[in-house]
Amino acid sequence: MASVLLIQLPIAQLNFAKSTANIPLAAACLKQAALNLSGVDIRILDQHLASNLGDGALLDLILSQKPDIIAFTTFMWNVKRVLHLAQMIKQSYNPRIVLGGPEITPDNIMVKNPNIDFLVSGPGEEIFTRLLTDDAFWLKKHAASTGFKAFESSDSPYLDIRLDCKSDNIMFLETTRGCPWRCAYCYYSKSIQGLTFKRPEHIYSAFDWALANGVKEIFLLDPALNSRPDLKTVLKKIARLNSQRSISIISEMRAEAIDAEMADLLENAGFTWLETGLQSTNPTALKLMGRTNDLTRFTTGVSLVRERNITTCVDLIAGLPGDDLEGFKQSVDFINTSQCADDTQVFTLSILPGTQFRRESRHLGISYAPEPPYHVIQTPAFSANDFRHAFDYAQSKLATVYFPPPDLELAWKTKQSGPIETADDIAVKAGSKQYVYKVMLHTQRSLDHLEDVARQVTHPYQIWFLAQGFTPHKVVQAIELFTSINPYTPFELVLFEPEGLNDPGLFIQSARLNRPHYLDGELRHLYPQAGNRAILTTIVTRKQTVEFSGPMLRTIFWWEKSNLPDRKALDHLESCDFGGILIDSPANLNYQQTWQERMSHQADDLILISFSSFGLQKRWMQITSSENYSFTVFP
Repeated sequence: MASVLLIQLPIAQLNFAKSTANIPLAAACLKQAALNLSGVDIRILDQHLASNLGDGALLDLILSQKPDIIAFTTFMWNVKRVLHLAQMIKQSYNPRIVLGGPEITPDNIMVKNPNIDFLVSGPGEEIFTRLLTDDAFWLKKHAASTGFKAFESSDSPYLDIRLDCKSDNIMFLETTRGCPWRCAYCYYSKSIQGLTFKRPEHIYSAFDWALANGVKEIFLLDPALNSRPDLKTVLKKIARLNSQRSISIISEMRAEAIDAEMADLLENAGFTWLETGLQSTNPTALKLMGRTNDLTRFTTGVSLVRERNITTCVDLIAGLPGDDLEGFKQSVDFINTSQCADDTQVFTLSILPGTQFRRESRHLGISYAPEPPYHVIQTPAFSANDFRHAFDYAQSKLATVYFPPPDLELAWKTKQSGPIETADDIAVKAGSKQYVYKVMLHTQRSLDHLEDVARQVTHPYQIWFLAQGFTPHKVVQAIELFTSINPYTPFELVLFEPEGLNDPGLFIQSARLNRPHYLDGELRHLYPQAGNRAILTTIVTRKQTVEFSGPMLRTIFWWEKSNLPDRKALDHLESCDFGGILIDSPANLNYQQTWQERMSHQADDLILISFSSFGLQKRWMQITSSENYSFTVFP
């Protein structure tokens, strides 16, 4: 019997257990399409393992199973990591490796790789079943979807495959494939010709399943929900099914399509959040991207849903051809003065493979990064420096932060733990095994046996160098070891009271991460100067002054007093350029919990806070950012 393993890797990040909503819906659709085939065993790599394992641990897990066929779903955030794993797998044995997903386009040279046996463009249900039943079909090497009957006439794969939706508390649901708009920055409408609609009875069965399984949120993935010709009828039925409003619904649609009747239908169905793409108010930019915006109808539509307590999120794009800094500011001003959004997302334009902007980039004078996320560097009217000003302006006008620093999590104490100088590695359970997400290095530990540990780290992970036994040479050796085994896994370097340290940046130079890393591009506006974005350096000190500063480097004050800091003390640390505070207080538990309750209401305005106690740290995260973390994998 042929064995097949389907894998979807997450967006890279710098905080362990932070949710990436890495739900392998595409893999579930493939498995569902092949359920009736005999002679094949199809498994989806558990989403918790796929989301939380470092490169070395993932590779070892795949090699332990040795499937005959491995199929990856590729996005711009994981494609280079997928290609790395494919290369490492092929060095061990020779399975057939298939890539599908948005990165598979005719013009994407990156994926035309000798380690890849087959490429699938667009939805892959029919092609996948063909690969499993027709050995000669593999000789084609590449195929694009042509039919969508499997999508139209099937239930949501949640019903057949039993995808986990409890840890992220969300269910993804497609009701439409294809998009009526042909925006020049988007490949979606090119990969799927025309529109295909899931039959209404299958939408209703998905809601029935969600209600029966306690799902709290459904994300309708349609690129333009209003493109369904029977949308009003579908919404009326959903409203009856969801009459208790136990499910919150979120989706995306054109605001111009919303009148009072549609707004009522959305409210009655249980919508709580609606995203709409404005992208720009600049007529030249809109013409070049192939869009039109009716600003009067736009503001009317958004106002109608906001009146019904549906949160609205409006999208803007910085760096569009035909736009300039002043034009971008005018788009921001439009949102600000019309008060047409509860939230505004600002994206740097990505010149994606397969898009019109990619084909016309030379003609349009667009300079862009050739590596994911393919961000625009500059256009004839939008300079590289203009991007920083654009985001600064948007943040000030819209009272938000688009590039917040990574969260602070420095807990190590359990009921059994001893002094920090001899602390053990901190492990979490994923699947049936233990994996390490905090590696503790101190005098009682040599580097000799750390290769095994490096193959067991999570994604991301931390390396702690503790006060005793700290030597720069040990730091360099450890970083080289861990990053050579995990070249695509971000990590945090934590230095406790590092005596004699001259330049923490020297350690980062020893890292063997593949560069540019996805985060190098994705977080390039976090600091104005270029440099590393996939490694965070955190220095923990009892000293009252900050000795080091720089991109991706922060100094944390080590608070060991029996009393806990008040707002004045926290603000003072922030004024001294500390990046956060580690509360390692001997105060009793009730006192600390009461302090947490009081301070949690101000958390967004405070310096970053962490606790040495795991119990208190987890509690703090739950009351300040519960929606952001998957506590099922957090220790």
